[in-house]
Amino acid sequence: MIANFIYDDNYILSRYKYTEQLKKIIDLNNKYNPVKEINFSIELEPLPYARPRKSIKLGNRMYDPRAAYKKKVKKIIKDLVCNPKFKIALGEVKIEAIFYLDIPKNIGDSKNKLELAITHFLKPLTRPDVDNYLKPIFDSMNGTVYKDDGQVTSVNTVKLYTDNGHPYLHLNIQYREQPIKFRFTEKIENDRK
Repeated sequence: MIANFIYDDNYILSRYKYTEQLKKIIDLNNKYNPVKEINFSIELEPLPYARPRKSIKLGNRMYDPRAAYKKKVKKIIKDLVCNPKFKIALGEVKIEAIFYLDIPKNIGDSKNKLELAITHFLKPLTRPDVDNYLKPIFDSMNGTVYKDDGQVTSVNTVKLYTDNGHPYLHLNIQYREQPIKFRFTEKIENDRK
């Protein structure tokens, strides 16, 4: 049996006020904490994540085989975002990463395959997996683009063959400098009127 719900005016009014309140929160956040965007390319060959390894030379200690790569990427990112207006993101972060990889020699032998690879119709289907390319980049952006990679709420990743002869990485990052706020000071409220 399906119940028929009868909504009284108070319920509709309270729901309307709630919707208006949410709209007000969204509008104030978009005004005082807008989504910002940065785009840049890193002219380095994308390297996948590598598990920490044990070294006998270091006295059976663990080391990160990609530490030098991460350090180099972090320095490049720091130089690219060293704009005085840029602040480390404390709010949500959305990332689009495109990894341009070298074209294998077996594809370079055929003119048709090479053209298909350069136009991005033919894509790399081999290992390493696309998510393994992301991990070193995320680690490199900790403390430079965002406080922690836990702030990343959306990721779009593409793995393609390079179109300009050398491998590189392109990043598009959308972020909020502050987390979403639910309460605003009277000054901001009065400024809005």
